Amino acid sequence: MNNERYLDFLKFALYRIIETATLYENQAKKCKNSKNKMFLYFLAGKKRVQHVVLEMIAINKKSKSMSLIDYEKIRSSHSNNKVCLSELSSNQILSYAHERAQKDLNLYLSLATLEEDLNTKKLLISLSKLTKDFIQDITAGYPNFSADCKIQNSPDIKTRNRIHVGVAG
Repeated sequence: MNNERYLDFLKFALYRIIETATLYENQAKKCKNSKNKMFLYFLAGKKRVQHVVLEMIAINKKSKSMSLIDYEKIRSSHSNNKVCLSELSSNQILSYAHERAQKDLNLYLSLATLEEDLNTKKLLISLSKLTKDFIQDITAGYPNFSADCKIQNSPDIKTRNRIHVGVAG
């Protein structure tokens, strides 16, 4: 196994995931719209799940994972500093997240087709599957945060209203 190449791809993916999660979290902190703020935190949470999965892959391969010191050094790239998701609509945020994830997916699939080392190829395929899952999860979760979503019609609020009416009446 070309361990150095494998570790380079693993570190790149970890870096990219942490950078993206940090971007979504920082933008959520700035966001004034509560639904968009929740959506940005939702996106960040999905990225943090990917981070945990990659850490598990690193541990299972007996690879040294990045230290917490390394995580603190990860900052948004120059191009991410120009992004202001906190001022966009939820649909525009979704489009941005899709576009960013699609770039990652295309990269991992392209690299996997060129890779000769079996273990590294499996890693790249796993990364592409994680990215596809992310795209599916955010697409499925998006309606909960879109402007069209009516919070007052949610089952939890209806149930709370019935309980409140039943207790008061």
